[in-house]
Amino acid sequence: DLFAKLRASYAREVGGVRVARVRDMGMGLDGTPDECDAGAAGEPSLPWTKGDLMITYYLEGGDAEVTLRASGTEPKLKWYLDVQTSG
Repeated sequence: DLFAKLRASYAREVGGVRVARVRDMGMGLDGTPDECDAGAAGEPSLPWTKGDLMITYYLEGGDAEVTLRASGTEPKLKWYLDVQTSG
């Protein structure tokens, strides 16, 4: 299972950019990758449900995040990239 592999050791970087924080809505974790790996992260402020297939990686610098989630209707992984720019 893909999410089991992702959760076995949370990513430390995405596309060469360091991951500052991880939010796993299926495990109820929100913290650094190390905190999440140890199960010592805080709980997300958003409502979460055990087993949900959604993980967000917040990238260093605070201007980008990548969310991975399973499709609810098709056997595929969806991903979302949110980027903030100035100006």
